[in-house]
Amino acid sequence: MIKEEFRKDLVSIGVEPQDIELEIGQTASIKIIIKVNSDEILSGGSIRIGFPGIFANPQFSEPGLIDYCSATCSRQGTVLSLESYSFATFRKYSYKRMLEILELDRRKRAAFAGRPYGSLKTLFIDISGESLHKGDEIILHFGDRQGGGAGISITEADRCTDYAYFTASVDPDGMGKAPYSGFYVILPQAKLKIRKGSPALLDAVVPSIAPKGINKIKMQAYSKNLEPADLSTCHFKLLNGKIISEKRLDIRSVEMNVDIPSVPITRVSVLEPERKLITKTNPSLRTQINGYNIYWGDIHGKTRYSDGNCEWLPSDYYQYARDVAHLDFSAVSDHDAEMDYLLSAADWEDIKNAGNKYNQPGKFVTLLGYEYTNRVSGGDRNIYFRGNDGEVFHWDNPESNNPEKLWKKLKKYDCITIPHHPAHAWLGTRWEHVPPVNIERLVEIFSAHGNSECSGCRQALRFADYINGSVQAALAKGYRLGIIASGDIHSVRLGFHGKAAVFAKSLSRENIWDALYQRRCYGTTGARIILDFKIDETMMGDSFSAHDKPLQIKTSVYGTDRIRKVELLRNNQVIHSITPDAEDVKMEYIDSSRPRQGTFYYLRVLQEDEHMAWSSPIWID
Repeated sequence: MIKEEFRKDLVSIGVEPQDIELEIGQTASIKIIIKVNSDEILSGGSIRIGFPGIFANPQFSEPGLIDYCSATCSRQGTVLSLESYSFATFRKYSYKRMLEILELDRRKRAAFAGRPYGSLKTLFIDISGESLHKGDEIILHFGDRQGGGAGISITEADRCTDYAYFTASVDPDGMGKAPYSGFYVILPQAKLKIRKGSPALLDAVVPSIAPKGINKIKMQAYSKNLEPADLSTCHFKLLNGKIISEKRLDIRSVEMNVDIPSVPITRVSVLEPERKLITKTNPSLRTQINGYNIYWGDIHGKTRYSDGNCEWLPSDYYQYARDVAHLDFSAVSDHDAEMDYLLSAADWEDIKNAGNKYNQPGKFVTLLGYEYTNRVSGGDRNIYFRGNDGEVFHWDNPESNNPEKLWKKLKKYDCITIPHHPAHAWLGTRWEHVPPVNIERLVEIFSAHGNSECSGCRQALRFADYINGSVQAALAKGYRLGIIASGDIHSVRLGFHGKAAVFAKSLSRENIWDALYQRRCYGTTGARIILDFKIDETMMGDSFSAHDKPLQIKTSVYGTDRIRKVELLRNNQVIHSITPDAEDVKMEYIDSSRPRQGTFYYLRVLQEDEHMAWSSPIWID
């Protein structure tokens, strides 16, 4: 639920051209046409234009340079001045300081408030001189080339699916009378159709555990910008098997029924001959691991109900997770509240309904959840309920405005809380709130933000406090947290920036949730790496009594690329490592140190392609 007010009568907004090919490094020139429908817009008023984060920040002073933008008005005597803001403007502040700034500075609050419409960036057209009247027209030359400039740069590709949205909002007299930001949001928005790039990278998915062998391969492709690409004209061949039939699940995905020779470890090579693209599936085992299958999910992503893809309702999110990202399970985790929006009862009901609709045991599983977005006290945490019902406790409610109050409220539900990007400098967790062991069971080690494991880690967070907020800092405090990864996706790359793997008997909501609760899970940077880690037959995520004896530690890793390094850590220190340069690795190690109670072990894996995996720890009781 957006805190701003909507109107249709003040102006209308359109764009020319109607479509654009999205290619990073290229430029565009777009006319944003604002038609005035009212005599209410006075000198001193302002029009806010929200535009997608795929474009660079505009500049207004050098017509011959790139990213120049200008504005003209049909009414002589009206003077237009331009000013731009990006969400990045606020990243130098702590969250608490940002709240203070937005409370005091209405212009910055108005800039920030564009985010729920998919507009991470904002510019203002300030009006002086003659007031505007019905029939007047303003043209914003977004990427003006008339003075020799190259146009506006395209800098990102993953913030849009089928359309890029431009929004107009109006403060008619400059007095800021509209709720929250002082601007009325104009409906409808202007849509710029995105033409999909050609496939440049294939992704072929098979079950990680297939006791009866592989009979289906699911295909997805990415453009050279790493956005989901159009597969509608692609045709495939297998180099070690036969395609029986194909089914188009979506313009971006294909499911193939196949006949594959039965071997203990299978990787199928898939060729797209016309484009000369080739890929290999993730590894698939014929035997279960400790009696379990492995299922893959991304349980951290946003929809239009907070600051996610402005096209996506929860049903769109789940359709994409199932049919394009080819996940086994997923969860919508919209923010409970931020400065400019609030997850309403109606939003929450739609999230629940969509989850129930798409939850199909044995095929695809949804979890009910949301993000508790408390950057003032305790950091962000995702909350996941075991059943199909639950309650949203907003972080800005005095009854749930810190983790202790939240956990107390959650006691009446079967649920888990999972801190994410805990090492983030101002969005993270400082571990000063001692988590209840029956509720806070896991931590998200990796997401689109980066790696929260420890200081000096690969793929590190850009803004980080590893000393106080890392995963290793929590483990060192004695917190028994299992490991997952998920995307924290605000765009269209579900599963691309992190996946959670769980060991479960079968694919159902209860089994997936129980596996997470039991910490029978691990995280990867997105690759479907198979990881088996146990000590004296105790699986990852569990604990056991060592009885003052040497420990036999066994590891099996089946990679999606050649494995560069496997490291065994005890109490956050590497005690053994190997550099196998092979796709499949078995490692055994005897720890004769006779560890004390509270000692923990976990595994870290690095592939040649820089993909990583982390096991949940095993603890000594």
